[in-house]
Amino acid sequence: MSIVVLSMVVLSVFPMLSFLLKRSERSRYEARAGVLLQEAMEISYNVLLSGWDSYTEGEYKPALDAVTNRWVLVSGEDTNLETRFSRTIKISYVCRDLEGGKPIDPEIFEPNPCPGILDAKSKWIKTTVSWDEAGEVKKTSANLLALDLSND
Repeated sequence: MSIVVLSMVVLSVFPMLSFLLKRSERSRYEARAGVLLQEAMEISYNVLLSGWDSYTEGEYKPALDAVTNRWVLVSGEDTNLETRFSRTIKISYVCRDLEGGKPIDPEIFEPNPCPGILDAKSKWIKTTVSWDEAGEVKKTSANLLALDLSND
């Protein structure tokens, strides 16, 4: 009887243990992706502050300038970060609605023209980090509205 009870307990614990191990691995990837996301957002914001007019709409990746030892943004996508992650920084012009002046998410109207007013003193920064997890592509992203207040 005790062998039957012990086998039932063991058989019920193994699936739960397997689930917890998978969830732990997923949490580790999500946490690391969050750090990469935050790093890219901070780099892009600081780079834009120092060279607002240097960056137009497009997809960028952070790179360290060997001459100045400062971060810059270069065209393209960061791939193979830590052998698992890819990262893009997409800069878009800000379109504001005609009624309240609120920014409109570029994904809503692109590739069509801005349905409101283009704001030359604002840029929309969307950073996306993606990775492969058990054959499925996972993504996390964040948006930042950057304002150029240098001429005010």
